[in-house]
Amino acid sequence: MTKNKVLLISNVSAVVYIGFALYILLELFNGQADEWGALFATILALFLIPSIFLVFIGLIFGIFAYRKNNRWLTLSSTIFYLLGGLVVFTFGAFLIPTFGLSLTAFIMQVNQVNQAKKAAASLLP
Repeated sequence: MTKNKVLLISNVSAVVYIGFALYILLELFNGQADEWGALFATILALFLIPSIFLVFIGLIFGIFAYRKNNRWLTLSSTIFYLLGGLVVFTFGAFLIPTFGLSLTAFIMQVNQVNQAKKAAASLLP
């Protein structure tokens, strides 16, 4: 089974999302002047921090999935990306490409396994 380049692109997309979310998180707490701004930053951070954590776990699963070429790790990575996108509503739209690419990679890996099984079965007498 060949390594899946779509999964690699999905992992890169997750790294970009994590970097963007960390930048937004740092900017939220950088120099708030009034109470309402601090309250808004705190509420958004309550959703953004778990999202970053879940996407980071999904990224770890995605890296292992790419290295070992394992479809079940790819599915786990996809689930964590979905959960990370659902936790934070406002930035969840940025995870749609990552989720879509990871799901596509899983489907491609399942198709490769099925084709390999059919090829192995056709060799039997």
